[in-house]
Amino acid sequence: MRSQPIRGLCASGFLKGKHLSVGSLVYPVDVRWVCTRCGACCMDQTGHERKIWMLRQEAEAISRVTGLKVDDFSDRVNGSNPYTRVMKKRRGSCFFLKDLRCLIYSERPLTCRFYPFSLTEKDGVVLFKLTDEPCPGLGLGKPLKKEFFLNLLGLASTRLLGEC
Repeated sequence: MRSQPIRGLCASGFLKGKHLSVGSLVYPVDVRWVCTRCGACCMDQTGHERKIWMLRQEAEAISRVTGLKVDDFSDRVNGSNPYTRVMKKRRGSCFFLKDLRCLIYSERPLTCRFYPFSLTEKDGVVLFKLTDEPCPGLGLGKPLKKEFFLNLLGLASTRLLGEC
């Protein structure tokens, strides 16, 4: 199992009160990436079982949008703070992937929004790392700028405020 996209942010004090508390931000420089809509990040790959981790509020939002019960599309997990759910799969693919199209794109979890990056925090340093998994979109498009990573960080902090 690969690491979760967001690790240690709740326990570290990263979210103090209702705002970000970031000493410094480290992110891959000159990385080119654009989503090619290939679906590789939504399904198991040779040698890698895909885990789509979800926050409680993400699972509840998906439930509201789809009309499904949370237990219909996800399983409970323990000890994976801040995540409380993991997406079920159909034939090795995300429960909501159909014809390489995400049926919950507007409500997709942080795990999906962050791919192909993960986020960790230690001693006030927020670090975005690039996945070691193959992604056809890497090397395509314009280099990602600091604003791209700041936007992801802002989204994560907003969602995590209700979970930490």
